[in-house]
Amino acid sequence: MCETLRMLEVLGPQLPRGSSTVPIVELEKSAVSTPNRRIVRSPQKWPNDDSALATTCLGHAKTELPIEAWQFYHAAAKTELAGSFDEDAVKMGALGIAFQTASLLRWSGETLRLRRSGIFSRKDSSRTALAGRFGEAATYLFMLQQGYIYWDHIPSLLERAMNDVRISHNEQVQFAQLIKKRFKRKTPEKEPDFAFETGQGVVALAEAKGAFVPPDSSPKMVKQNLAEGLEQVDAWANLISPQPKKLFAVGLYLREEADPYPDSSLLAFVDPETDATADETVPFRNDWIRRGNYGAWLIGMGLVGAGMALRSAQTTDTSARHLVVISFGEESFAIVTKSEMKALGLALIEWNVFLALIRSYPGVNVDVPIMGIDVSILRSVEDIIVDADADFQPDRKSMLRESSEWPAWFSGSILPDGTLFGALHFGRSDKPQLSVAEFRL
Repeated sequence: MCETLRMLEVLGPQLPRGSSTVPIVELEKSAVSTPNRRIVRSPQKWPNDDSALATTCLGHAKTELPIEAWQFYHAAAKTELAGSFDEDAVKMGALGIAFQTASLLRWSGETLRLRRSGIFSRKDSSRTALAGRFGEAATYLFMLQQGYIYWDHIPSLLERAMNDVRISHNEQVQFAQLIKKRFKRKTPEKEPDFAFETGQGVVALAEAKGAFVPPDSSPKMVKQNLAEGLEQVDAWANLISPQPKKLFAVGLYLREEADPYPDSSLLAFVDPETDATADETVPFRNDWIRRGNYGAWLIGMGLVGAGMALRSAQTTDTSARHLVVISFGEESFAIVTKSEMKALGLALIEWNVFLALIRSYPGVNVDVPIMGIDVSILRSVEDIIVDADADFQPDRKSMLRESSEWPAWFSGSILPDGTLFGALHFGRSDKPQLSVAEFRL
């Protein structure tokens, strides 16, 4: 029994809770790209607009991005997973950020803000890195709002595509040099962050930025951030096939809750359409982004062999994998716990031992963090990893689920692609109904 408790890492009060919103300001490409053009001014200096939700230092916010805490950390986990190839780093980075930073953000139902003194609670380098991570998560959720369901990390996407068509190392170096010549300024990272795809196969490129704005200061970094972001996505626009239809540069700019500046946190973006024509593209399979989207998540769940085979379009030997399954109405999800991200998952008997322990201590509430994926998608993965030439078309009704829909024994997030991130709650009046299903992975 003690071994079972060690296998199930439980959480206390640091579970993500609450929701907030962020006003969205759309900027014109010319405003961001024109040298010496000021785009930041005091909110009081912008003309009135009765249709605006808010007036910010960058102009009128006509829409907002609702963010639930679990969705935010789910998005952060996904963006971490696609850029890492080490299983342990993937798991720590994907799940760790949720629990290491849960006390840094204020989820009050109002505009998302940092807690008091949050900006200076970390060293400069870690603060910059964390702001970037938050920017990636917000960009992911913003792109979902625009209808983009699947995504992949551009560097790993490109590497897999080159390997798929057997482009030599020398040719890959030449390709990198070609991209470098397209940049006007010297930037440390040449690739845009993300390639996104809608359910109808429309592709867009996006670069995410993020910053913590010093108290009582204007976000002067916005113009440079978005100009660099546009340059990054524009340099790749005619090098990727299928041809991206739109280019996005998105930035999340967070303020502390006690900041006296007459403005709130905000999300700024610019999204010009591209008129570039593909000239020296690397051939991408039509399902390449979808493969990367799910392959990375499976690796994070501990299903490494299946995940690597899926996103690299390779066949692999399969064996029986028994995973615990939970259900919400007609939808079922195969899950693993934070501590038990192994290919076999937990056997149902071990869950039953755990539940017996919980019942023997009345009044004890235990939260178990989990990752999961829609069972129907996992069945599609079973088929595709033994037939690498087939087109991967996961069949699932796509929607973003709200927390009000969850039973009392679960809190978390289910994104439109069918991935799940959250926690099971034991010790309450109603308990999750668990079963076990066999998968050939």
